[in-house]
Amino acid sequence: MSALTEACTVQSSKARPGKRSVAVSKLKCMELTVRCNRRNYVLSALLLCVIGSFSFAHAQSIPRSDAIWARTVPPGTITLDGKLDEPAWALADSVHIYYGRSSGRPGSGWMNNAQNEPTDPIHTTVKFLVCGDSLYVGAWVPDSSIGGGPWPRFDGFLINIYDITTGTAEPHEYFFGWETDSWGNPGTGAVGAMPTKIGGSASDTTWQAAAYVLGTPNSDTTANGTFSPDTGYYLEMRFFLGARGYHIDNPNGGVILFSMAQYDADWEWPLQAGKFSAVKAWIQGPWSNTERYDALRIYTNPGVTLNSGTEPAIPASYIIPNADNFSPPTIDGNLNDPVWKNIKGFRISYGDTALRASYPGAGKYLSGQIENTIDGTTQNVGDPNTATIKACFIGDTLYLAADVDDKVVTSYPNPNQWDGIGFTINDDTALGSDHQMKVWDLVVRVGLWYLGTAGNAVLDGDGPYMSDSLHAVQSALMLKPGTNVNDVNNAGTGYQVEVAVDLTKLGYPDGLGNHNLWLGVDMYDYDAYSDTSRNTSTETWWYRRTSVPEVTGSVGPAWCYMDPNTLVTSVRSNQQSVSPTKFALVGNYPNPFNPSTIIMYTLPEAARVTLTVFNVLGQKVQTADLGMQSPGMRQVTFDASRLSSGVYFYQLQMKSANGKIRLTATGKMLLLK
Repeated sequence: MSALTEACTVQSSKARPGKRSVAVSKLKCMELTVRCNRRNYVLSALLLCVIGSFSFAHAQSIPRSDAIWARTVPPGTITLDGKLDEPAWALADSVHIYYGRSSGRPGSGWMNNAQNEPTDPIHTTVKFLVCGDSLYVGAWVPDSSIGGGPWPRFDGFLINIYDITTGTAEPHEYFFGWETDSWGNPGTGAVGAMPTKIGGSASDTTWQAAAYVLGTPNSDTTANGTFSPDTGYYLEMRFFLGARGYHIDNPNGGVILFSMAQYDADWEWPLQAGKFSAVKAWIQGPWSNTERYDALRIYTNPGVTLNSGTEPAIPASYIIPNADNFSPPTIDGNLNDPVWKNIKGFRISYGDTALRASYPGAGKYLSGQIENTIDGTTQNVGDPNTATIKACFIGDTLYLAADVDDKVVTSYPNPNQWDGIGFTINDDTALGSDHQMKVWDLVVRVGLWYLGTAGNAVLDGDGPYMSDSLHAVQSALMLKPGTNVNDVNNAGTGYQVEVAVDLTKLGYPDGLGNHNLWLGVDMYDYDAYSDTSRNTSTETWWYRRTSVPEVTGSVGPAWCYMDPNTLVTSVRSNQQSVSPTKFALVGNYPNPFNPSTIIMYTLPEAARVTLTVFNVLGQKVQTADLGMQSPGMRQVTFDASRLSSGVYFYQLQMKSANGKIRLTATGKMLLLK
């Protein structure tokens, strides 16, 4: 048995009752060790052991519902005939489109476009593969009545692959179905007609599509008038991603932003008024004008193939630490509480393209900025804002903070003349108008000067309702030293925002359930000068904008994980009142980091300690023998200056004097350069 597998087994054997995922990880590690003599299974074994022990040592074992892997297949694997009969499709990962049922993805939902509820609701399976620079999408659509009609009484799919050629996500639609309006294809309404590429995408050569129908479209009866339902259809599509700015065939792969809406009309051929239905349901977004819902993140990497075993874990966009070991911050806008001093947070800044490019995953494309016009023109932004955003949770309460650097702080009623910070948070249970997860817009801005509240916090968006009716929110804003409001001659320093959100009032169960949080941050900045021609208005967002005012151009939230096992700790103080009773990983700080981070752990007794760091493919990138160490709280600095940005796993091993492994602890860190 290899050292790594032995470590995984030892760690897994310590699992508490009920830790099913740990037991499964242990079995997978042991099973694959037997097969490690076959070269093509070595990487799979390594990945499973790393991920398995990580699941035990680190609480981020909840899979992302907004992301999926598309495995890489060799050229010639897929024949685009609509049949989905190639063996590769059976091994591809899949998501589902449901009517009348929540998928757990924040932007997914459904809508009834007619009066009757469907007797055969949508329950479609969608699969993904990649080959070279192409994304292949396959779908199995069980459907007892298939055919065409005018909008929205037809069967078909509206797909959105966001174009990233400009560095930000812009919608690009593809339409395939039986839509019979003049802008569609009237011929698809004929008995036996097959679906076609329609609308503006009909002449688009960057994609191909084919369908295979089990039955006869546009006919629910036989020649003698007896009932003869269809049973469904298969759909196969190929998208050339280079045209949309993706380069997934490079060694690091990429992340594709995708949404897909299915239209389903039943009992229209001929019309059966009492049963007829016309509905739609979707993966993450129904249409390009509802970008704020979300986008499915499709992860790709040439090394993740049909034979590579379990895919690497897809990391959270941001880990929100557990601050139960600190006193709750006082919500007064002053970020001098001990807990805030020990959280590094992340930055958003107008005009800093390098910063946005460092955001993980699809964050570089989802985040953005805009300069609003004033009197029909825009000016050079003389005072671009920068904010440091921090977050933690204590019990069931989420705490958010923003430290904003701003020389010119203003207070006016027009949203394009605000200074403030907006947060978007999805409700864990409540659904919006399209049965997608409800989004709460919470804007904390500088108070209005004419109301005498300048310099204080004013809530906007859904904030007043969240505060007064739900009793879910407390907020405060404080001007930093030397800062005045609406002083055109003032060169101030900015302001600070502090928010506490009782997540149980937003549908979370006690204990926060799966600890997921769908979050966006938006920074408003209006600068007014004595020379009004210099006035500027900007907005900068991290992942998702607020809808105050109603806006487009923001695709979806960040998936944040409120990790019970990532503790807020003081790097400057390692004092303990009692000796630790177990070998345990405290965590690393800061995380994310650049280029170094401090890994902290506890030793119950004197032992030799080693550190090993792996990349997401399970390859060792650094090892260190830390030598014999005495019991207590210990730490080691990991320098990643020679590594590229990405997710890394680190493994600490406690060994006896003769080098025998006794205990193992594993964690994860994110390097952002």
